[in-house]
Amino acid sequence: MVFFVMDKIILEIPEDWKQIWSQGLEGESPFAVPNPNPFLASDFSLLEPSPLGFSIPVKVDGKHDGFSLWYRQDSKFRIPKAVLNFYLVTPVAADCAQK
Repeated sequence: MVFFVMDKIILEIPEDWKQIWSQGLEGESPFAVPNPNPFLASDFSLLEPSPLGFSIPVKVDGKHDGFSLWYRQDSKFRIPKAVLNFYLVTPVAADCAQK
């Protein structure tokens, strides 16, 4: 192990410094407990599952051509899942590979 050899000097703190420091702390606490955070959750219980069941996906949006959006609630972890299917039609797919 390597230890650094250093000379040390012990100095007394002047009384006028101590007096200035003690006056600066009056009315103010350097250590304080913060106010409670109203956004932290206190109720961690799970909500009851929907009586409709989780196994049947529901089509959410069918008004637009070219895509469909389906929704199904996860039955194990109760995490919402969505599947988004796109049907892309482009003339580039039928073009020659040499272009």
